[in-house]
Amino acid sequence: MGVHRQTLHRRLRKLRTDAEAAHRAHGRAGGLQKALEKQVRLTKLPGASSFEGKVASRWTPRRPEDFSAPRPDSFEQVLAVVAVWESWIGTSTLTPESHVRPAWLQSEAYKDWKRLLEDAHQETMDTRRRTEAASSAEAEADAAVTRYRQRLVQAYRRLNLDVLGPDERAGEQPAIGLHQVFEAPLLAWGPPRPELPARVWRELVERGEMTEEDLPPRLQLEQVDKWRRTRTERPPQRCWKLWPHRKASGW
Repeated sequence: MGVHRQTLHRRLRKLRTDAEAAHRAHGRAGGLQKALEKQVRLTKLPGASSFEGKVASRWTPRRPEDFSAPRPDSFEQVLAVVAVWESWIGTSTLTPESHVRPAWLQSEAYKDWKRLLEDAHQETMDTRRRTEAASSAEAEADAAVTRYRQRLVQAYRRLNLDVLGPDERAGEQPAIGLHQVFEAPLLAWGPPRPELPARVWRELVERGEMTEEDLPPRLQLEQVDKWRRTRTERPPQRCWKLWPHRKASGW
């Protein structure tokens, strides 16, 4: 969330909290939402006549990540809500009939709220455009990688045997797929093995031809056993079985 959206959320949230606390402290009758709806609709600001109190919860959630920044078509409703909440804490924003005072509409406080709403909306739109641009660039990169992979498969999926025959017979050799002759390498889990196979180190110690102290530095017998168990419990596998996207190649 950008700085303008954060500021707008923080100020709206604090104003609502203070206003509702003051409303309760004065013992005013009726629920907070209905009281807010009634007064906002009387402010005479554009769009205020259709205001519903529940929308204020989207503008003032407890968590910033749940904040729904107001759109321009609801700016006047937000300003009407601000005027009502300000009146609850004692600011002279409304007439006795709950109409917004013209003086408040000309005040710096009103202009500051309006600028903050506009800045938060602009920030939201800028973020959206950057996200869309990044998504488009990512999609283009994925498409380019896919085309490159397809060209690789097309160029190298067939084993070129033309070099084995006379020049005049080039292109007449049987088509043999690379996958038909390719021997996949083995991959194994576990720590690096010592230079000699684990069983050789073990046998040398067991035959008494060397002691455990004669093992290479930092190589203990339990490490030898561990390497040997690793080969038994997790034997080497062909790389295709461990490659999650092996079908993507098209072979």
